[in-house]
Amino acid sequence: MAMRRRKTSILWDHFSETEKEKAKCNYCKEVICFSSGSLGNLSRHLNRKHAGISIRPLERQPVITPSASATPETASASPNPGVINVDNENGVSHRARQSQTQLQSRSVQQKMDSFTERPLSQQKQSKIDQQLITMIAKEYHPLRLVEEPQFGKFVSLLCPAYRLPTRKTLSQNLLPQLFLKLEQEVKTKIENAPAICLTTDAWTSINNQSFIAVTAHYIDSESAQLCSNLLGCTEYNQSHSSDNMCAFLKDQISKWKIDQKVGAIVSDNAKNILSAVQKGNWRSIGCFAHLLNLVVQAALQNIEDTLKKVKSVVEFFKRSTQALYKLKEIQSQMDLPTLKLKQDVPTRWNSTYDMLDRILKIKNAVIATLAIVRNELSLNNEDWDILERILPILKIFLDITVEISSEKNVSLSKVIVYCRLLKFEISRFTEQLSDPQIPECVRKFVKKIQEEVQSRFNNLEKNFLYAEATIFDPRFKNKGFRDNMNFKSAFDKLKQKVASQQQRSFQIQTASSTSPVEEVVAVASISSSTSANASIWDAFDKEISSLVPENTVAAGIIELEKYLNEPPLKRTENPLIWWNARKCVYPILYRYMLKRLNLVATSVPCERTFSKAGMILTDKRSRLSASKASQLLFISSNM
Repeated sequence: MAMRRRKTSILWDHFSETEKEKAKCNYCKEVICFSSGSLGNLSRHLNRKHAGISIRPLERQPVITPSASATPETASASPNPGVINVDNENGVSHRARQSQTQLQSRSVQQKMDSFTERPLSQQKQSKIDQQLITMIAKEYHPLRLVEEPQFGKFVSLLCPAYRLPTRKTLSQNLLPQLFLKLEQEVKTKIENAPAICLTTDAWTSINNQSFIAVTAHYIDSESAQLCSNLLGCTEYNQSHSSDNMCAFLKDQISKWKIDQKVGAIVSDNAKNILSAVQKGNWRSIGCFAHLLNLVVQAALQNIEDTLKKVKSVVEFFKRSTQALYKLKEIQSQMDLPTLKLKQDVPTRWNSTYDMLDRILKIKNAVIATLAIVRNELSLNNEDWDILERILPILKIFLDITVEISSEKNVSLSKVIVYCRLLKFEISRFTEQLSDPQIPECVRKFVKKIQEEVQSRFNNLEKNFLYAEATIFDPRFKNKGFRDNMNFKSAFDKLKQKVASQQQRSFQIQTASSTSPVEEVVAVASISSSTSANASIWDAFDKEISSLVPENTVAAGIIELEKYLNEPPLKRTENPLIWWNARKCVYPILYRYMLKRLNLVATSVPCERTFSKAGMILTDKRSRLSASKASQLLFISSNM
């Protein structure tokens, strides 16, 4: 009789019984012993050696077990008679054994689903959940994305084992967890920062909700990089009075435990926020980009008539589809790039330049199109002349605004240099005003810019924050100042600060390290041992000691003088990398530098935060709560 295989357990889909209470694994061919009443050894073998195999019922195939008494005649009854291979051990034909092996391999063959549908580990599930929230926050997707059928099908095709969280789970559990985790990481960075500069501004959402944003900027001494973090964009329902704003800033500073680290607060030039900073006894820095915008807006009033004509032309092409199609057609005929006109936005800096620059690029196409569709809107030759003359001046303000608004580069040290270069460029345009062909409105435009620049930026070299930042920038030092007297005054005050600061530090270290009794004992022991341990070097050491500074006060001044005499760094190089390479050469100045080159020149980081907030709080997402919007903004800005 043929030996029959047990069929009471699904484990026999993966093992073959060889002897009594012994089975051979169909994968690794290892023989495992088992007791008659338990198959635990077989199960443990699969879990230990073949964890990827799913233990589940498979389609069973009949197993052919020929009898030991098989004869060559029996083998000859096979589909291919005449070919007889007999196993010398048990008399089983080779073809019958091969058929048995193939049937067994089919019975244990696994589908791909058994691997792709394996449950994910908790760590993998959490990692995918975190990436999902990050994608929603940074790409401005709605939270209901997880409930959209097509997105669910897409995720299922990529990873069938992953189960999307519900919108409620995403909003009430996963989002707050990632927010708290990221908040703790930012707190750790802020705690390690030697000095911090804050920027703040207010914004009103589409739901008429008021938000106040606060960002922090500091230098990472290890990576020699200027880092930025959003501390919060919080809903604020109280009036924006100076007292309320001051209390709000104090709460934020206390929450992040940076009371002793705030070097300055950067804001726009609104009176309430400037007064709030003053009441909080913080140093205030006005947004340089905002000041540049005020200068330009004041000067543009002198060419208001021409600007109105340009805006009317742009609005016409924005409203009329036929006119826009005709404009594109004429641009193609003239071999001009197919460009759309831009409309300026009062709240967007340099948008007027973008509008004028675009219309001048396709000037001929605009003239030809208006002559066909709306001739009364056409600009005359004087209007085009005005635009062409003022655009180079606006280009200067554009370049400065773009470069000064960077968060990754040192910015405050450039302000004095920019003011110097700006005055020089405007003086060149002023010299050209003697040309009688220049329109009168252009003359007034240039003069107004010159007056505004003089009144708003004339005293910046006397501001110690701007002056010290410029001195500590190895690209500029004294060369950044327009007036050498202002540099000398700032440099002398800086030497006094370094000396007094080092003297206080030296006194604190001395007081903490040595008590009066210890000093007396130390002096007595030294005097008593001097005669006993006299050396031939005593006279030489005494002579040299009069030349070497014995305290850190003189050392700080020496470092400052030595630093000033070094050749300047190239303008295109990073000053933070330069300082990081020389922090052992100038240890005293390096610590002071960390408090100056981290200062930013604009409140643009807050403006960028509000741009992100506008992408999150849209018409379709107007029901999103302010707290959830704040968490999404925090993740989007700090991930």
